[in-house]
Amino acid sequence: MALIFLGSTSCALCGKTLLEGDDIRGLPAFAPAGHPLYAYSDAGFHAACFEAWPEREEALRQIEALDRELINSDRFKEWVAKHGWPDWLKKREG
Repeated sequence: MALIFLGSTSCALCGKTLLEGDDIRGLPAFAPAGHPLYAYSDAGFHAACFEAWPEREEALRQIEALDRELINSDRFKEWVAKHGWPDWLKKREG
């Protein structure tokens, strides 16, 4: 999850500082170094910048693919069997 320090962190799209009261979105680390969207991976954005971003759908597809990979992994299935379905996925699914 992106670490955002209000008054210090810049929007990865417009470069302006993210401030208290701004509508902010953040993306998890979803792209490895060298990937065309790497600069936006694990970054914060103004919501309006994110909504207008031409690469928005591709970034969301990448994140969805990583989520599916995680959910289908044996390690995750073992974790769920032991601890239950994580709240962050319940919210996303529900």
